[in-house]
Amino acid sequence: MGKYIIPLLIIFIACLILGYCTTGDVLHPKTATPQTTLTPGQPIFQINLIVVDVDDLTNHSPNLLSVWGIFLKIDTNNSMDIAYKPLYPTPDSPKINSEIDNLFSLDKKNALSPQFLQYLADTYSFPWDNYIAIDQRAVAILSDWITGIPADIESVKPKNTAEEQTLVEEQGTLLLDICQSLNQDNLAGKSPLNWQKIIPAHFVINQPERVLLDNWSLIIKAAKPTSCNIIQK
Repeated sequence: MGKYIIPLLIIFIACLILGYCTTGDVLHPKTATPQTTLTPGQPIFQINLIVVDVDDLTNHSPNLLSVWGIFLKIDTNNSMDIAYKPLYPTPDSPKINSEIDNLFSLDKKNALSPQFLQYLADTYSFPWDNYIAIDQRAVAILSDWITGIPADIESVKPKNTAEEQTLVEEQGTLLLDICQSLNQDNLAGKSPLNWQKIIPAHFVINQPERVLLDNWSLIIKAAKPTSCNIIQK
């Protein structure tokens, strides 16, 4: 069971950070004009993020381990709503799993295949804004940064429906637990991470890295989730 827990712990923290920090203009607060008044609780920005977990991004053909859709929203009260949807593997949809496996690929710069991303958007009927691809080297470094203990992780691709179900359930439970435990003091107290250790060899984003630093303050300010949900259907 533990082989799925640590990777998703790190993936969630990473995607929470980079979900806000890699979206370019999508996530910059919408500045109200003199004629516009934002009502309390009104959304000021949001993002649909795809997170892809693989074994090793330095391999010519890395193995796909899991895919999650993460939906983030911040309102005028600086409250954050987070919802997650497991996209792969889906234990009750072997045809979808097979198609995602077949379409998954990375180019020479480790960018995800447009066909892969389009299939996810079409199959699950939602538009995506950005994506993150992360491998186990990045997971280990991020684990060291977050916990102070370097992770020695061996992620294994599920071999049957039972293992797929276990993976999805454990990851979903962990994501909800982490969401509920987020707080401003915890995020603000983290020492700076040297992102050059993982970007771009082990951590791939489809937006300029500078946005990460530009929006760090937004994360700290909005780190108080009021809603955490798993979308099953």
